[in-house]
Amino acid sequence: MNKNFKKGLIFGLLLMTVLSTQAATRYKWITVGSLQNFYYDTGIETEEIVYERQQWGFCWDAFHRDQDMQAAKGMWIGVKNFVDPVKGVTYPYKVIHNGPRAVTDVEMREFMPQEIKMIARYPHPQVFVDANEGSDMMNGADAKNDDISEVDPTLVADRVIENTVNTSVGLSFTKKVYAVAQQNYDNIHIIEYEFENTGIYDVDGNVSLQTLEDVYFHWQYRDAICQEGTWNGTYLANSRNWIPTSVREVRWGYSMMNDVIGRNQSSPISVSPYVDRTGQDAKDPDNNWMRGYVSWVGLWSKFGYDNIGIPNVNSVVHHDFLPADDGRLGAAQYKGMVVVHADKSTTDPSDDLSQPSGSSFINSDDPSLFTAALDQYDAGLMTAKYKKHMEGGHRTNHAEDVWNASDGKAGDYSASNDASGFSQMLAFGPYTIAPGEKIKIVFAECAAGLPHDYGYKVGQDWYKVVYENKTVEVVDPANPKSTITIKDVAEANAWKNAMVYSGRDSLMNSFRRAIELYRADFYTGIPEAPKPPETVEIFSTEDGVKLTWSGEAAVSSPHFAGFKVYRAFIEKDSTYHEVVDINILGDNYDSYKTNAAGTEFEYMDTAPLRGQNYYYYIVSYDDGTQNTVNPGVPLQSSLFFTRTNRSATVKSPPAPIETFDISQYDLNDPADRKLLMKEIIKIVPNPINVRNEAIQFQGNVNKLLFAGVPSGCKIRVFSERGDFVAEVNEAEEGYAWYLTTDWQQILVSGVYIAHFEMFEDFESEKTGVRLDRGDSIIKKFIIIR
Repeated sequence: MNKNFKKGLIFGLLLMTVLSTQAATRYKWITVGSLQNFYYDTGIETEEIVYERQQWGFCWDAFHRDQDMQAAKGMWIGVKNFVDPVKGVTYPYKVIHNGPRAVTDVEMREFMPQEIKMIARYPHPQVFVDANEGSDMMNGADAKNDDISEVDPTLVADRVIENTVNTSVGLSFTKKVYAVAQQNYDNIHIIEYEFENTGIYDVDGNVSLQTLEDVYFHWQYRDAICQEGTWNGTYLANSRNWIPTSVREVRWGYSMMNDVIGRNQSSPISVSPYVDRTGQDAKDPDNNWMRGYVSWVGLWSKFGYDNIGIPNVNSVVHHDFLPADDGRLGAAQYKGMVVVHADKSTTDPSDDLSQPSGSSFINSDDPSLFTAALDQYDAGLMTAKYKKHMEGGHRTNHAEDVWNASDGKAGDYSASNDASGFSQMLAFGPYTIAPGEKIKIVFAECAAGLPHDYGYKVGQDWYKVVYENKTVEVVDPANPKSTITIKDVAEANAWKNAMVYSGRDSLMNSFRRAIELYRADFYTGIPEAPKPPETVEIFSTEDGVKLTWSGEAAVSSPHFAGFKVYRAFIEKDSTYHEVVDINILGDNYDSYKTNAAGTEFEYMDTAPLRGQNYYYYIVSYDDGTQNTVNPGVPLQSSLFFTRTNRSATVKSPPAPIETFDISQYDLNDPADRKLLMKEIIKIVPNPINVRNEAIQFQGNVNKLLFAGVPSGCKIRVFSERGDFVAEVNEAEEGYAWYLTTDWQQILVSGVYIAHFEMFEDFESEKTGVRLDRGDSIIKKFIIIR
């Protein structure tokens, strides 16, 4: 196909996709970096607003599944002495609500969305695997794709979501969410709110102009870190993961610790008396104390073991790579928000270090948070909320209260307060805003902590000591360049927890980078990695897996150094290994080019074995001279642009039925036809090692390949003792059939029996093979783990 025509076709399809999807959803996902989240058109992400998921969004590290940490958010606006144009009365305290629980028809009465769109600096790559859309950017599950509304090459970030909303108090706001894919900042989302007194108060655009007195902007955060470690059940079940049912409320925020930082600029807490450093403040790049909040998983005695980081000790199999019980940490992250800027007033846009002016926390089951109490016309409820949560100042710190009341056991604190968790509250104000005046508030939401796989290792070392009575040499949390020896439960718990708590430092560093990123105006002031390939096509062949890509934008980058190809097998979030480094200084760089301009490339990966599923991503990288955070380390394009979510395989050649010699068989003899069936029907592979072979996962369905099965044949599978397992119900490509069954029934080590029976006559004109209705055979195959 002509390359220019092909690129034009792809761009046209992209525009069609943009136009067709822009109106289809009320939310946009940012998926270009390791932190991924959705943003809703009313201006905040309330509980179960999308897909009715309790824990949904704010995923870090999003390379891995089920890293969701967001349970609910809320946004309230309070105004003093408000003349309500709908009721015709003056409310001493007017409060409008958007969450944390959904408000019926809020978009018609209180927070009225006008538009939500996502702008891209450049389109995402077009990634195809065997001619099918093959990346999360294009076909992400649960619509977690890169739903671009428009492309703007002058954009200062890789993605910007713009959301405009009117409210019933006459304040309109524009919310912008900025995200960059550059590796040093890709765990940061900058959120910029600009509020303007337009007087628009209803969905019809009616205007009532008045000066708004003592306005407060109030946000709530209900976190649940993180889904991988806080859902009950087996890893591959619909409701999953690593804790027993009796403590499953962790996914509602039951054992979260919420800690406010920067409450008192004149008297900060620079050293904390608590082991997790509750209350400890940290400085920003200007040597001011950062303001915001931090959350992490706290203790809960009901676990029966030290649950910091949520170690896996409940027989949950994960990917089948590791033993069911091995201590892997499933929730070693930190999540939080840091204030980047808050106007002092409508006439003074300098940053007000006293903002947020108020902070508190609230029982997530408090009646004032339920839908019935989120009423913008109930004067009593509005007065109570305004006075307590908005103008009440910095009242109490949740994490500190947990320590003082429950010895740091957040779950016990929730239980004793009859709560399913606590939400962190932050309030900005008061502001006086006259018609036409504006207030800008900017903050960053970030995630950090132990890297996912390293958290596995920490938990495994802890498990060896606590459950296997071993002595282990581990990294010293106080000096990562040295080691210490842990040999008993107390030492193991203290070491594991110190490793998890080190995530607080990582989050503070992320806060500082977020402030620097915004002040630098994103790519105006920080270096950009080379762009990813424009197109990636991957083909399953009989000789291996073939990859082709175009990299015109990357190659034209002034510091471009090359491409790297990475491969994993079994799952898209398995461990990836570099398979080729195509460096411009290498002797064989030119051998990968496929066009004279040097912008098209090809690589044949011959290492994959037949019958396995393989996933890939391709990154472009620079020479390392531009990295201001880690000098010398190359900047590279985000792997999320090109990581495949469809598997490529090494194709098996068609079953050799066409050349089969049947002259030795008497086709009128049932015994000979049985021998013929045994010869032409094969189970591939056999035995099947489910750690790394043959089983093709698609959702919760396994497909086990039977090669050479003629049409008109029924295939039923039984256990060795005769229990029915499943029946084949689909065929593909004429020579291969697939057994479809629930994975839990088939992924058990043992011997299985496949019964093949003709339910209609079959005869091949090409080969002369003839089988009669009722002909049958059995074959055995083995599943091993």
